[in-house]
Amino acid sequence: MYVTHDGGATWQPANRAGTVKSAWFFEGQSVTGLAIDPRNPSRLLYCNDMDLYQTLDGGASWDQVATRLVRAATPDHPAVWRGRGCDILCAGGPQALAVDPSNPATIYFGYMDTHAWKSDDGGETCYRLTNGISSGYGRMGSVVLDPHNPDVVYLSKGANYDRQRIYKSVNAGREFHLVGHEGTGLPPGAVFSMVIDPTSPLARRVLYAAVTKYGVYRSLDGGQSWRDCSNGLPKNSRNALQIVMDPRNPRRLFLASGAHYHRDTRRREPGYIARSIDGGDNWTLVKRRCESQCIAIDPFDSAKIYAGNRNFSGLDHPNAFYRSSDGGDTWQDVDQGAFLAGPGSRGGDRGERVFVSSVACDPTTPGRLYAACREESYDINNGRGVFVSKDWGATWQPFPLKGLTKYSIGTLVVDPVDPSRLYVGTGGNGFFRFGPVGARR
Repeated sequence: MYVTHDGGATWQPANRAGTVKSAWFFEGQSVTGLAIDPRNPSRLLYCNDMDLYQTLDGGASWDQVATRLVRAATPDHPAVWRGRGCDILCAGGPQALAVDPSNPATIYFGYMDTHAWKSDDGGETCYRLTNGISSGYGRMGSVVLDPHNPDVVYLSKGANYDRQRIYKSVNAGREFHLVGHEGTGLPPGAVFSMVIDPTSPLARRVLYAAVTKYGVYRSLDGGQSWRDCSNGLPKNSRNALQIVMDPRNPRRLFLASGAHYHRDTRRREPGYIARSIDGGDNWTLVKRRCESQCIAIDPFDSAKIYAGNRNFSGLDHPNAFYRSSDGGDTWQDVDQGAFLAGPGSRGGDRGERVFVSSVACDPTTPGRLYAACREESYDINNGRGVFVSKDWGATWQPFPLKGLTKYSIGTLVVDPVDPSRLYVGTGGNGFFRFGPVGARR
């Protein structure tokens, strides 16, 4: 943006980075829209594809409008912000948010475009995690806390969709250091899911990472080094999206893998659901030719497995949700009519497709689980929202959406301490909480 004070004879920049007084993120100086207050020409607003800014002094200084600065940054703590409902950020995948089970007011979450954040008050305010992590534009894929020491945090992030690295913090996110990258054996894909073996030694944690285009990778030393453990997975289709571990048997793993598109040959290889019973040494495909996006193991009966799908007419299994009652040996297609009849908009697919992006179980109520749906154009169409089942996924009903401004959802998490509290991450309006604020401990 430029300003002239002499009828256009000369021009000067009006929105340089140095003129922004308060902003948690300043992504360039591009302008896609500009408005001037007709009653006060010194008040202007401009927007770009990331944020909204306002000046009250004719462009001498600017403030971010979508969020409010609660507490300025200090040498010991980043700036703290509160949302105003005008966020235009896209949440990541099924593991883009984690709640500290020892303190449910502590939440870690991340976006497709502005990396990792933390809240110490149940999501009322938040701040960016930048110490040891680059602070510019980029995507956070997943975050996971050590089940026995939640101060140990692992998260994946990258400058774009792929080439994500894994970072580790041992002090609840105050500082991170890089552990997973090509130099330590991790390939340059996106890491949308990680899981920790809770029975492994604290000093040498066993971690698994689902890496898009490359399959499953395992670390035997707390993330310091990584090795491929994808034996049995199709070499031409390893679009690993989510990995889960049986809470009763950590050597039993399930993997949801979406379709793998090869740009060089323009071939689209179908996805699948895979199972390992030996800690990832070997994998067996238990459901083929599907576009599995997410997966969950029932906390009360680990023989029950639930999987969300991106239904696609070119596949043998075009349904949106599957369940297994025998540990993955056989699968039932659940009628997707409830998802099609959801309250969300029909979008560009004319209401013919369903994309179940995240599934989560209530850890205290047998048979109760949730499914979140998103649209093909994640940050454009409105989506279908959240659904709940009270009979182990056999039937589904729409979940209340009051207060939710965007129904296209990529992240759904049930609070491990108070399961009446849900968190969802949307495609274009940030994160939302259903239920009361988590109590600090």
